[in-house]
Amino acid sequence: MKNYIYYLLGICLQYSCTDILEIEKEGRTYLPISTDTVNVETIDSLLKYDITDPEDFIKYGQWLIVGRSYEDYQICAINLKTGASIKMLKFGKETGEALGITSMTIDPQGNLAALDYRCKKLHEFSSPLSTRSESRSNELQLNSDEYHLSVIKGNTFMISTGLYENGRYRYYSEITKSAKYYLSYPNHPQYNNLSTKAKSILYASSVLRLRPDNKFFVCADMHSGIIEICKVENDSIQRVFQHCFYYPKVKINDSGLLPHVAYYKDNIAGFQDIAVSNEKIYVLFSGQTYRDAQQAIGHCTNLFTFDWNGNLISSVKLNEPIYKISFDTQEDLLYGLKGTFRNVSLVHLYVK
Repeated sequence: MKNYIYYLLGICLQYSCTDILEIEKEGRTYLPISTDTVNVETIDSLLKYDITDPEDFIKYGQWLIVGRSYEDYQICAINLKTGASIKMLKFGKETGEALGITSMTIDPQGNLAALDYRCKKLHEFSSPLSTRSESRSNELQLNSDEYHLSVIKGNTFMISTGLYENGRYRYYSEITKSAKYYLSYPNHPQYNNLSTKAKSILYASSVLRLRPDNKFFVCADMHSGIIEICKVENDSIQRVFQHCFYYPKVKINDSGLLPHVAYYKDNIAGFQDIAVSNEKIYVLFSGQTYRDAQQAIGHCTNLFTFDWNGNLISSVKLNEPIYKISFDTQEDLLYGLKGTFRNVSLVHLYVK
């Protein structure tokens, strides 16, 4: 997912660590980095399941669901108790196949959905993992004229972000079979007259997570300190909270048909992943620059916890860097992934 977005936008990124983050010209907004340490406990190595380089995952009871682009199968669901696995979405362009899986979501009943951003399809597996004996999916073809980059799937709707000029969020109703666009993109104080197209590129790298009860969702930017919470009601989206800890450090040329957005090497990377329960929002924060961290920019030791009103509950430092998180609604526990190619492990995070 990240590689695709970097290619699409022509972005050059870089990273560096600091105890207090600030943007110099926008009132010095601060992000509180804690020194309180939380231990990360290794649960299992993924190499024993032939998983070498997972890009995304979901922890759901005894199941570990892994997304991995460019493999023979894009999704692998592993039963951690038995070691058995279910492979889904063979690599390809045909029905029931996929080329680039991102944005996996699972509902409390175990129904799985995943976006194939390259083929612009949403794949839905309507039967729970515990009863699934094959890997066929229902497919929803998205609007082929737009780029869809991140998706969350509710009971009767789908919300996505992408390179949209009609609004930041695309809301698709499975009941009416129609789509609407809601809310505006964040601004940037150094570029007051950006086009909507330029803003869609600037904030393309977003992380979306839907609250399990389907009533709210959270969206955070991977390249800045911008986070917002929205309410989903009556087939519409309402913003209830937005906060900018700091803006991205970028150079933007908005004069041509296709705006050019380039991130500076010392831009501070933002929120790399999010996990949610009905009570809390867990946010994995980088706080590094590409200049210092290079390819490890997405491996984070800072974890913030918010409530659904946008209040910051806690800030902790992890004793080991991780790059993905998932809240297991069956166990009420927070999990993560740590490591690099052929050395990735599932971990448990001891946070309240």
